[in-house]
Amino acid sequence: MAKSEEDIRQDIIDITRGTSYNKWQIGITNDPERRLPERGKSPDYAYIARANTIGVARRIEKDFLDKGMQGGPGGGTPDSTYTYLFRKKR
Repeated sequence: MAKSEEDIRQDIIDITRGTSYNKWQIGITNDPERRLPERGKSPDYAYIARANTIGVARRIEKDFLDKGMQGGPGGGTPDSTYTYLFRKKR
């Protein structure tokens, strides 16, 4: 089930509270089961949420990249509605 943009943003804020954004990686995908292991190998923590649209997923990704998270804009495919977040093991 898709989550609202506000809910995903709040989840990310809650999850990252007390840590620096630059310790986290954010991205979008259409296949989180495949993509997350590719990106994080064995992440310390992972979060996946399905947004209502790709536009919402891209907006969230861009905003958190602008705040200092790792990753890059422009990834995904036209059906990429999943936002993923992970923290790599130290």
